[in-house]
Amino acid sequence: MTRKFLLCTILILASFFAGNARAQMGGMVVIRDTEIENTLRQWCKPLWEAAGLNPDAVKLILVQSTDFNAFVAGGSNIFIYTGMIQATKNPGELLGVIAHETGHIAGGHLIRGREAAEHASYQAILATILGMGAGMAGGGDAAAAIVRGGTGMAMSGYLAHSRLEESSADQAGLRFMESSGYSPKGMVTLLEKLEAQEYLPASQQNAYVRSHPLTADRIAAMEAGAAKSALTDKAYPASWNEEFKMMQAKLTGFIEPQRVGWLYSEKDTSTPALYARAIAAYRRSEKDKALSLADQLIAREGSNPYFYEIKGQMLRDFARLPDAATAYRKAISLKPDAALIRIDLAQVLVEMAGNGNAALYAEAEKNLDMARNKEPRSTEIQRLYATIYGRRGDEATARYYLAEEAALKGDTSEAQDLLEGAMPGLKPGSRAMRQAQDLKVYLD
Repeated sequence: MTRKFLLCTILILASFFAGNARAQMGGMVVIRDTEIENTLRQWCKPLWEAAGLNPDAVKLILVQSTDFNAFVAGGSNIFIYTGMIQATKNPGELLGVIAHETGHIAGGHLIRGREAAEHASYQAILATILGMGAGMAGGGDAAAAIVRGGTGMAMSGYLAHSRLEESSADQAGLRFMESSGYSPKGMVTLLEKLEAQEYLPASQQNAYVRSHPLTADRIAAMEAGAAKSALTDKAYPASWNEEFKMMQAKLTGFIEPQRVGWLYSEKDTSTPALYARAIAAYRRSEKDKALSLADQLIAREGSNPYFYEIKGQMLRDFARLPDAATAYRKAISLKPDAALIRIDLAQVLVEMAGNGNAALYAEAEKNLDMARNKEPRSTEIQRLYATIYGRRGDEATARYYLAEEAALKGDTSEAQDLLEGAMPGLKPGSRAMRQAQDLKVYLD
């Protein structure tokens, strides 16, 4: 997983709830991972095209949670909980969930707060939803009870769809699966697994069922629709099953390293098992073992950029910065469009430059420029820009980038204060001045 797994552990409710409520929230983590996101996007591109959507405009955001949930918010943003990825049994079930959520996007469901959220970071979108959900449920008193069993009743209430919208999204999802040449069987098997949840008290239902109400008629309609499909028994590519296993292995290694030995025995020599063991060893700070296992992965698949990426992350966190930079550069040479890996490399270069090698700032900024085109909502890019310009003595430009960071986090008051302090010192006609003027227009 990229640095986001370690550095994006953000208590996103900080601006909404104080003290005890925040502690009980425990924080929600937005995970950014090039490998998982690219795998899912490759699978989903035909779905989105079938829905008449621009695939580049649809964003998949991973949320670290053991809960079983997925939802659409802030425009064409599909939030998927890691608990859902771990609970699904095959690519078809996971695609079925995404097809259903795509149905909500195509149907124009849940557009509340869309305009503001489209300009915010993903953490800020989640914070907004949770804050609004708490307000609808009763404000401060509700905040302390928000997250029993995941994102909680308040959030589910805010995100809840009507039964009509659910049926509409089901049927749209079936059409998108059919048009993409995918078997719809996973959509049905997943709903059948969730059916028993309908008979539990609301407080015991998982978040997905609370915000996506099930009915016997809805399941029957899905079963009937799938039965009519000529693709029901069509198998997914074998490579997809392997990618699915790698996805689950990676998440287990990062989130639940203590379970790796139980889920992947030492006799299991498959690549997913090796991947899980390497990441678990890294999470336990077993340096030599983690790096040895990473090298074994590279020996198996020397053209896999994600194996160099994970090695780079290990080396960075083990304080071997030059070696980390070498690993990240190799990953980028294999996957030049990997914006998140470029941000990782830039972070390492900035750290190295601060130790007396200022020439590395230029390489770091070049990587950030390339990454920013694909990751305009990244607060970390803005923070790294600010660090570079601050160390160069350009305080005005540094303050501008801090203003961008604050705006992405939803702190418009801080953003305005920083921008007011930055603009008098920016060079007329410079890139920073043009961008600052755009930001001022947005904030005003």
